[in-house]
Amino acid sequence: MLQDRTSEWFVPKFGSRNFRVTIGLLFLPYTSIVTCFAAWGSLSGSFETERLIAICVIYFLALGVSAHLLDAVGGKTKPWGDLPKRKL
Repeated sequence: MLQDRTSEWFVPKFGSRNFRVTIGLLFLPYTSIVTCFAAWGSLSGSFETERLIAICVIYFLALGVSAHLLDAVGGKTKPWGDLPKRKL
């Protein structure tokens, strides 16, 4: 297992380390796939733009931000290093 995951393919090579870690914490490939599946499922009924946007935003915030950030903070392994709780 890698000690530092800032070299993963989905983490941008530009920007400060804090920016790269923040983008990496979202784990955008997985978050995007799940958000697309949720959007696809929201289209099964009658099409409403507001519902589609709301479901995509909810899944992005719930999975991309909350779940991955909590996993990085509360998990036993710290692939992103120690995150200061004061900054969270």
